[in-house]
Amino acid sequence: MLSEMDLPEPHAGSVRYFVLLYTPQARRRALASLLALADEIGAGLERGLDHALAHTRLDWWGRAADQYRAGIAQHPLLRILLGATSEGARLDLQALIRAAQIDLAEAQRAAAAGAHTRAALFVLAAGALGATGLTAQQREALAELGALTAAGPASAERTALQPIVARLGATLQPTVAPLLIWAVLAARPKKNGSLLEGFAENLRAWSIARRAAQGNLRIRC
Repeated sequence: MLSEMDLPEPHAGSVRYFVLLYTPQARRRALASLLALADEIGAGLERGLDHALAHTRLDWWGRAADQYRAGIAQHPLLRILLGATSEGARLDLQALIRAAQIDLAEAQRAAAAGAHTRAALFVLAAGALGATGLTAQQREALAELGALTAAGPASAERTALQPIVARLGATLQPTVAPLLIWAVLAARPKKNGSLLEGFAENLRAWSIARRAAQGNLRIRC
């Protein structure tokens, strides 16, 4: 059983590792618990569970999400998230569950498995990172970035990143820098896992974070 103090540790050098590494310390626990929750909520699709069982799991998560918003948490990950966010900053996890339900329903024909869930996750993650007062355009752009990370690396997707980032606006970039790191690194081809490649990936993540902090991220395709 996961304790309230424990969170899954991302594999060193993975995209998630860099996302959390460049998340401000004060926001890291909230974001890490949200990412772990998204994994659990989307597990039915990832594990190829029977649809009836997968929907039963999502129904349970729906009830648990409502309790979380009311300040009650049954699952250890929800307890961690509850402790990491103030009452006024509690996240609407129902958006994530609805997205997972759509992904499950479209599992047989979806071009990118989990795209709706990842889109909802990016919007929620922006909130966990402290972004407030998002415009409809910014929410849409965040959702598109999330969906692209589920689609996998391709040159067309890297080309698509820059106009989406531009729609976020310069003032939002510093706050959501970890998500921009995620989007850019996920759009690159899979790595060979060598020490040299890991060092290069760290430099890329640092460069993305630095430019995003200045509100000046430009995607090089």
